[in-house]
Amino acid sequence: MKKIVYVCIVLVLVMGSLGLTACAKQQPTPTVPVVTINNSAPAPKPESVYYPYISAVLELPYFIDHRVGLELAGKYWGTRTAVLGPSGYDMAAETTIIDQQTAQKPTALFVSAFEDTLAPAIDKAIEQGIPVFTIDMDTIQSKRQVFIGGDTIDYGRVHARTMAQALTGQGKVLLMWKMGQNSQDQRAFGFKDELKNYPGIQIVQEVNSETDSSKDADALKAALQAHPDVTGISTLVASGPVAAATAVRELGMKGKVQIVGDSKDDATLKLLENGELYATVAIKTRLEPYLAMKMLYLMNHTTLSVSQNDEAAGISVLPSRVDIGTFVIYKDTAKYFYLEE
Repeated sequence: MKKIVYVCIVLVLVMGSLGLTACAKQQPTPTVPVVTINNSAPAPKPESVYYPYISAVLELPYFIDHRVGLELAGKYWGTRTAVLGPSGYDMAAETTIIDQQTAQKPTALFVSAFEDTLAPAIDKAIEQGIPVFTIDMDTIQSKRQVFIGGDTIDYGRVHARTMAQALTGQGKVLLMWKMGQNSQDQRAFGFKDELKNYPGIQIVQEVNSETDSSKDADALKAALQAHPDVTGISTLVASGPVAAATAVRELGMKGKVQIVGDSKDDATLKLLENGELYATVAIKTRLEPYLAMKMLYLMNHTTLSVSQNDEAAGISVLPSRVDIGTFVIYKDTAKYFYLEE
């Protein structure tokens, strides 16, 4: 019996080396669709490729990172870029600039879409065959191809947990954001929903931001005077950290009110280092336009697809949303985020 088993094993090994099967039927190899990437596609002429980024309130330091990321990508691929938009929160002016840029037939448009009032202009560009990516702030109603930015609801949750940490789970807070702006409203929703996990913390007033540090400081001062027992201020907008620190300082409440801010401009970082802010919550803004340009380049200059015919199947090779990530900066890490001189 042992000899028979031995002979069988030897036969299997010999036949296996010949590509044959003795004791089991060979399973067919599954057919894998061939996906090709056209690396030999000629690079576009730099002068024919143009990527404008359009926003508003460009005077805010918050948007410097967008300029840095866009220009870095433009240098890497040798393409023209531009940062355009009005000063101030002016959606009518931003709409006009989107229309003007659409008429120039750019390779794509990158738009910080503060409100759905921008949707018709975005859709008009798409109807003319111009890809549109929303950057940092998204529309709900437009036909944009991709949104690249932070998960706004998760941002609010991170902010709420950071405030709970600052107050050790007990206290009264003011919550400031730009009311009526899509991404800001979602941040506020995430904050308030997450705060349900901390019953010892109460929001005593919600304060609208004018995205202007001076006006926001006045609004916060009025709220602090109405609620002198406030122990925390959470601001979900970039103009808020300077405004909150100013209000607390001018009312002589420094050391009594913990502030959790938004963004990582140099002024906010200095407030962190001197102890006027407990922390600030930020997203990886520099990545947004850089990733947008890279994704468009891959889409336009490869034959990568997710089906045999994406257009006929009604799908896109691109993701509809890209979350670039949310993180918290504290006093001891602030020094790493200053803009390079």
